[in-house]
Amino acid sequence: MKLSGKFVLRMHPTLHEKLITHAQKTALSLNETCLELINQGLENQKLIPLIRNYRFSSFQSN
Repeated sequence: MKLSGKFVLRMHPTLHEKLITHAQKTALSLNETCLELINQGLENQKLIPLIRNYRFSSFQSN
């Protein structure tokens, strides 16, 4: 099953350049590259703690 949807990522320009370079090297679109990296992070269970830490620190700084 193929899912479709939209997402917006706000990122530092340097990170954006790195993602574009990576996408070009792998011959994927920028969206496909971002989804692949997100999936890898979820599979490795490294992304969820980062998100939780970010949300917690954002909440604390407000």
